[in-house]
Amino acid sequence: MPAALERSAREQVTHGLLWEASHREDPRGPKGKSHHAEKHRIPRCGPYLDDSGSEDRRHRLVLVNPSCVLLLALVLVGGGLAPLSSAAEETSAALSANPWYMTVVGGVLSGSKFLQIPEGLDPEDSYTFGVSVSKQFAEWTRFMRWEGELQVLKHFGAQNHWEFTGSVNLRWVVFPWNEYIETSMAIGEGLSWATEIPALEKKSDPPNGENSQLLNYILLEVTFAIPQSPWSLVTRIHHRSGAWGVFGDKGSNILEAGIRYRF
Repeated sequence: MPAALERSAREQVTHGLLWEASHREDPRGPKGKSHHAEKHRIPRCGPYLDDSGSEDRRHRLVLVNPSCVLLLALVLVGGGLAPLSSAAEETSAALSANPWYMTVVGGVLSGSKFLQIPEGLDPEDSYTFGVSVSKQFAEWTRFMRWEGELQVLKHFGAQNHWEFTGSVNLRWVVFPWNEYIETSMAIGEGLSWATEIPALEKKSDPPNGENSQLLNYILLEVTFAIPQSPWSLVTRIHHRSGAWGVFGDKGSNILEAGIRYRF
């Protein structure tokens, strides 16, 4: 509520309180006086002099109009709720003002098919180090967020090449324990391009399958953070595949873990 309006309302209520000026009241009361006119006096919020009583009537506080009380209540309630609403909006704005993230991850080739994780893990002597930048660009209800992500990975060990990925991620952000550990889960879909055909993908099943530098990319991710902290722990599955022959027949999976910073 604007300050000027609130101040005006308070002044109206204050003016509605009247101290009637008179002296000590005669216990016998005034004779011949009728209070009929006083009963039917039009109630007012502003100050006025009630001259219907006796000159012997003492000063006392009179509430002239009950509507003034309602007005005062509305002023106080409105003034109290406005800061709460503003605080909630500021909190939401603060969260939305930090939609950029930088993630650093390290990983190992799983040596298994996507649907065999985690039971069929057979880690290879092939590792990755990567950095990604992502940006939240939309909210879908209070439960989900849309993000765009770009990532660069360096493969070393049994493989020696670079890999670049781009994806659109959908993140679920509401969990009942978020008051203690902020948790999110994301799934992403995009493309992965390797600077050369990965050596271990050439050896993967099917033996006579088509290899390709450009493959479909799927991301599965879970994050954990201390509430209100810009830092979070990240675990993810990095999946390259031919998408049922659309890009090829080979692929690979990388198990990754790292840290993320929100800025």
